[in-house]
Amino acid sequence: MEENIFKIDFDAFLRSFRQNRDGSFAFLLGAGASITSGIQSAEECIWDWKKQIYISNNPTCESFLDIHADCCKKRIQTWLDEQGIYPKENSQEEYVFYAEKTFPISSDRTKYFKNLCSNKSPNIGYKLLCLLHKYGVLKSVWTTNFDGLVERAAHQANITPISVNLDYTDGIYCAESNQDLLYVALHGDYKYSKLKNTARELDSQKDTFADRLKEYFVDKNLIVIGYSGRDKSLMNALTEAFARPGSGRLYWCGYGAYMNEDVKSLLSAAKKAGRDAMFVETDGFDKTLISILLSTYNDDINKSQEIYKLLEDTGNNISVTPFVLKASNFNGCIKTNLYPVILPHDIFTFEINFPKNTNQWDFVKNKIKGKNLIAAPYKGKIFAYGYSELIHQAFSDCLRGDISRLPLSLKDIKNNSTLKSIVLKTLICGLSSSCHKNASVSKYIIWNKDWAITNPNTGVYEAVKFNLIFLDNQDYALLSIVPTLYFENANITKEQRKISMSFYLDKKHNTEYDELVSKWEQLLFNGSNKVFDFPLKSNYNFIFKISKNRGIVAIDFTDKGVKPLNNFSDKRTIYSGIYISEPTLMFSGKSSHKIEMDTNPMRGLLKNNPYDNEFHSNFKNNIKLGIICPSSKTILLRDFLNGLNGAVQSTPTDYVQPYMGFKNVYSTLLDVPATNSELWIGCNDYQANSIKLAQNICTFAQKMSNNNPDIVVVIFIPKSWSNHRSFKDNGEIFDLHSYIKAYAAQNSFATQIIEEKTISNTKMKNQIYWWLSLALFVKSMRTPWALSDLSTDTAYAGIGYSVKKGVNDDVNIVVGCSHIYNNKGQGLRYKLSQIENPILDNKNNPYLTYEESYKLGINIVELFVKSMDKMPHRVVIHKRTPFKENEIKGITDALSHTGIKNVDLVTITMEESIKCIEQTIRDSQIYNSRFPLSRGICFAVSQYSCLLWTHGTIDSIMPNRNYYPGGRGIPSPLKITKFHGSGSMQTIAKEILGFTKMNWNSFNFYTKFPATIDTSNTLAQVGNLLGHYNGRTYDYRYFI
Repeated sequence: MEENIFKIDFDAFLRSFRQNRDGSFAFLLGAGASITSGIQSAEECIWDWKKQIYISNNPTCESFLDIHADCCKKRIQTWLDEQGIYPKENSQEEYVFYAEKTFPISSDRTKYFKNLCSNKSPNIGYKLLCLLHKYGVLKSVWTTNFDGLVERAAHQANITPISVNLDYTDGIYCAESNQDLLYVALHGDYKYSKLKNTARELDSQKDTFADRLKEYFVDKNLIVIGYSGRDKSLMNALTEAFARPGSGRLYWCGYGAYMNEDVKSLLSAAKKAGRDAMFVETDGFDKTLISILLSTYNDDINKSQEIYKLLEDTGNNISVTPFVLKASNFNGCIKTNLYPVILPHDIFTFEINFPKNTNQWDFVKNKIKGKNLIAAPYKGKIFAYGYSELIHQAFSDCLRGDISRLPLSLKDIKNNSTLKSIVLKTLICGLSSSCHKNASVSKYIIWNKDWAITNPNTGVYEAVKFNLIFLDNQDYALLSIVPTLYFENANITKEQRKISMSFYLDKKHNTEYDELVSKWEQLLFNGSNKVFDFPLKSNYNFIFKISKNRGIVAIDFTDKGVKPLNNFSDKRTIYSGIYISEPTLMFSGKSSHKIEMDTNPMRGLLKNNPYDNEFHSNFKNNIKLGIICPSSKTILLRDFLNGLNGAVQSTPTDYVQPYMGFKNVYSTLLDVPATNSELWIGCNDYQANSIKLAQNICTFAQKMSNNNPDIVVVIFIPKSWSNHRSFKDNGEIFDLHSYIKAYAAQNSFATQIIEEKTISNTKMKNQIYWWLSLALFVKSMRTPWALSDLSTDTAYAGIGYSVKKGVNDDVNIVVGCSHIYNNKGQGLRYKLSQIENPILDNKNNPYLTYEESYKLGINIVELFVKSMDKMPHRVVIHKRTPFKENEIKGITDALSHTGIKNVDLVTITMEESIKCIEQTIRDSQIYNSRFPLSRGICFAVSQYSCLLWTHGTIDSIMPNRNYYPGGRGIPSPLKITKFHGSGSMQTIAKEILGFTKMNWNSFNFYTKFPATIDTSNTLAQVGNLLGHYNGRTYDYRYFI
């Protein structure tokens, strides 16, 4: 492409800047530079003006109008287009037209910008600019902004700004000095009277400025950033300046890859004049300045320290408050699979000489193979349990010095995964030997050869898996015992193992599961507390003591309507917790304009209207489809889709009710196109090439969407295309679904893929129509429901990663996804970014450096500014992997610089080691309940971690009935760990419980993980297929 001749990679730009740091640079800043300082960009101003014009003409729509949502923008733009007097969307006339149309009186425009800019503080990018001036690189800053942030940052850095604006132009010819910074406000300053907004004002660019530009940039380098090139007069002046011969370079830093024609013309004119002129794809002003400073001065210790000191917020301490359960009335309990255990108080340790170029773990493993020893290397030493003579024998050729005992505390074992593994393996080895059962120590399993499973595959046995759980401030730990299967036959496939496990455990609910655990309890402990030394009867005093009694958790069920008991207590109590009531959802009332509440999403839609119905009902627009379908399946698909507008005869279940037709559920019709219309594209059944098929689908889908912007493109995948769904060839991984979704996201249209097996499943027709109808409604940028229980001052973000590997399985690209949610639980925009220099752990989980974490924090701030009317006071960030110290500091520093001090950083994972059974208390006796654990039970397991059952028993839609969705096995809880912040356990758990009802890609009552976690990881994985990451933000519904 022609524009590629101007482009250089971002890393090349950084090297170029570093190479020329002895030269003179100037910056030209546009509105994009001030976004993270809380000031709207030019584009956001345009939409704000459009909104004001629309509302003044349609006042009843204001309450449901979110100008940050794509659907609302489309509605407003449609109305504006229908009036016939407004400029075309994205035309260059929009800014000046709407500024004057909204506020025809000049003083009103000035007041608008004064309100926009007052009380705003310069964010980190402006502060780093001042450092560049201090280091002698930056000579001047030119800006089209009115906000005065450059001037404010200069004063904060003890630099005297020579401010030049429309009221005072004389300073533009002042001599440069290291103490003063030339600051030119090309369009004026909000503190003064004159601002340039209208066409007439912008076109009358002061001759003084234009003339000075020509002279100034003969020998100075100019970096343009945050500026779109919107006003002609300035672009003309820049073109005249750089069309003249000179040594000054031009770096145009774009936000993302887009380069408009005016920018191309400017760069072309500069090149024709013999100038170096380049386009650089960047990810915003702040992150670019951070990269410039850190890469330019990484060889200067003093300057590097000064830069990091500026990035860090000295008042932002890494602090986290513990989870504390407030005073509760315990009126119920649950039984765990956890047994108190006292562990040995010391361990053998010694040193050995490792051969060169040897994996230490493999070396030790080979040395102890076949011996009654448990050992592992850690920090140059070996830690072990077993006979000392065996240790001498095993390591005789490499042992260095004596074998000694090292005192071992529970804290040591808890905080060191190597020590924990050694102790747990030793426990399993000793326990299995004492009861004469088999063990797979490496898998932490004891299995019983006498309990074979009747299975098509031989060599499958009942087993239990062990883990250690640690308590705060106790002298004992907890031993987790989880029933499982042991597969002695290595030829049994992964899929066969999964089927066997499902068959074995799925139907075991409370009583059956309790009996299974009790069976193993009897086998392992024989009705008594278990005490043994390791090796058995060795008198080495490596003593393990395991209680025969399972621990219980006292629960306050007051929110469930359970009356408190008098002085409930049990000596087996190891934890105390609460029941959190089901979060409520908001809908729009059918017979009134009021907001109605319901905990059940399906029932809420049937009784009410969708949450956004009041706003959208003003437009009378239906949900419209475009179709791509093999010609032979036309009638099949047509009849299936038309069926969505009718009702389905079905018997209600505990959750799923009869589908009543699209109009009755969503208060709008579904437009299925005629098979002979331009919105129904037929294609050949036979397709020879997977890539070509995907490309053709995307091309036709985009063409349909361009001509009909509001449609959802339905793509039918017949069984005959099953071989095209995915392949892996010479390092290339192709997935048809992900390919289509990535293309659709890049080109801003929504897709729905329907497979032939879905249509042919007549038994599930009712459920399929419910799930598909919701997908089509949501992908039309509609909002079915919203959360009602969240704080209005809080916003949320989910962070996900995707690791892309190269041909040789080496890590190629790590994509990070930041997906933000508002205080109604609605997923707003998300942003993908390539992570530079990620740190990967042994499971290939990426962790970020301080610099990358800081940039991720800026990403989140940018998303808040672009998606919300005001910045939140509190921010909650969820991810699956632990937050490392650099990540905590980087993210919180970035947020703190923008005034957000209240930040909760929370990791959410599935806890598979703890299984609980709900109990019923009658006449002071405790019995197993009929149903699995209630959804919403929560208790702290340490100072900063708690368990929350997001999957569990809920109320049926039928009176006086309970319902366990899925009906399989014993539910596992989520483990929630807080790494930073002061949010209480109840608050954080309630929020997460609410977000499990906000994944609109499912019509289930809930998902096990909150939407913040579910969507961010999925988006990052699909986002790996995108060609560019920087700059763009997306509505996540393009990806689902």
